[in-house]
Amino acid sequence: MTQMQVMDSVIENYVEKIFSNRHFHRVIYQEIMLSNRTQLKDHIINVIMKPNMLAIKGIFQAGIDSGEFKEDIDVGLTAISLMGTINQIALSKTYCIKILEKGDNYVPYEDEEFKERVTTHLKKLLRSHLLK
Repeated sequence: MTQMQVMDSVIENYVEKIFSNRHFHRVIYQEIMLSNRTQLKDHIINVIMKPNMLAIKGIFQAGIDSGEFKEDIDVGLTAISLMGTINQIALSKTYCIKILEKGDNYVPYEDEEFKERVTTHLKKLLRSHLLK
């Protein structure tokens, strides 16, 4: 399996996980962004978020090392860009509705076509950014 195929699988699973558990995801991010509970915030970052980010960065680095990915990519910022795109979509239903020009009752996270659109977009985006 190539590193791009591994990344495709990560994208599919991550989008599915976030869309399926969007309420939990929102609570976690509110805790990180707004809470003064430093110990809990540190725990969330170190136990939940950091391992995922390290795994993604590891896939990128393995792709660079194998010659599959471009050598000049910024591994950290590419990982943040991927996660940030998914997080922005998951954390702002109102923003999604406005950008997608949908009605107020539209729930993007329950729309299989939208989920596939996000997944396909992220795969294409990373392919154009990563592959030689």
